[in-house]
Amino acid sequence: MAEYEQFWFPKVIDFRGRVYDLPLFLKPQGDDLSKGLLEFANGKPLGEEGGYWLAVHGANVYGEDKLPLDDRVQWVIQNEETILRAAEDPFEERFWMDADKPLQFLAFCFEWAGAREHGDDFVSHLPVAMDGSCNGLQHLSAILRDPVGGAAVNLLPADRPSDIYTEVMRVVVKELEHRVTLGEPTAALWIPVMKRSVVKRPVMTLPYGATRQGFADQIVEDTIRTLEQAGQSPFGPGGPLAAHYLSHIVWAATGQVVVAARVAMDWLQEVAKVASSANLPLEWTTPTGFKVRQDSGSRWPLLRRCRSHPDPPSQ
Repeated sequence: MAEYEQFWFPKVIDFRGRVYDLPLFLKPQGDDLSKGLLEFANGKPLGEEGGYWLAVHGANVYGEDKLPLDDRVQWVIQNEETILRAAEDPFEERFWMDADKPLQFLAFCFEWAGAREHGDDFVSHLPVAMDGSCNGLQHLSAILRDPVGGAAVNLLPADRPSDIYTEVMRVVVKELEHRVTLGEPTAALWIPVMKRSVVKRPVMTLPYGATRQGFADQIVEDTIRTLEQAGQSPFGPGGPLAAHYLSHIVWAATGQVVVAARVAMDWLQEVAKVASSANLPLEWTTPTGFKVRQDSGSRWPLLRRCRSHPDPPSQ
């Protein structure tokens, strides 16, 4: 594609309204190399605030994304000489190779060199990424105007970013420690291996309908099997039972951190049961105009019969 001054990406929208790029490799939703190669065809002058957010992006892709925003900008300033050397000769100055996303960071180095040379008038073409924090819970917290859940998923101003997975993990550890005092041996086995990754997928999938049993299955897949493959599982053949035990604690801990979202989900599930029992679909239109219709399970046989009928009704 290098021979073209600009090109476009064909998109596809799935049944949920999510937008994806069709190309398999070179795309804005690709890996570090793919993203590092791409820039906007139409640039924009940095202006007064553009340099700030360009610096935040550079710190993010290097791996300093947990710092307060001002500290990320300061990190770039402190490492500016090395960044500029990398932009001038990336084969000699290999500082960029230590980044979490090395090729995106190298692209930033080139862009930062241009910004330092031309100042606020520099026309930047580099995409500045803004990542969400557990998007499902962000949506629920915003809909509900929930300040507790909103703070946990970075919808409210804060000096440094919140991490809902770490917050849930801390609640889980506290409960495990309590259960150890009650003499529960499984709790004592879980504490040494407890970390953020154990709870991440269960918390992430909760807004999409994950159940307590689903939590247990994910803990088996993500944690128990990983520990067993490394020969580090303290549970022996009782891994699935240990996952079942922990799933109850993670389920309760998530409800403590995002109370309103959990209540809203319970309400929506009850509404769905009522609609399903009456063979009624759930319908709504999103703010972007995307129309959603979820038919109840009992309606699908009727729909299949209509489609297979030799003379289907016009509706």
